[in-house]
Amino acid sequence: MHVGFWEADAHLLHAGSDIAIQPSRFEPSGLTQIYALRYGAIPIVARTGGLAETIIDANEAAMAARVAVFNSNPTPSKISTMRLTAR
Repeated sequence: MHVGFWEADAHLLHAGSDIAIQPSRFEPSGLTQIYALRYGAIPIVARTGGLAETIIDANEAAMAARVAVFNSNPTPSKISTMRLTAR
């Protein structure tokens, strides 16, 4: 059993995903959301740090975008964001 990070496996995980949820409280930059976009997965991210800077929210007026952002703490915000994304 290996405990650690294998980059090839991380890429396979993103490539096989439809949605990438990243509920970080602190994220200085991060590549997870960029990898998700690269492989066609919809990134659902917390509105914090680098996530808020690299992902623009897809709201009712801009549903052509394939991303979603929720506020860091409130759970109802996360649920409504996921429902909007599922449409």
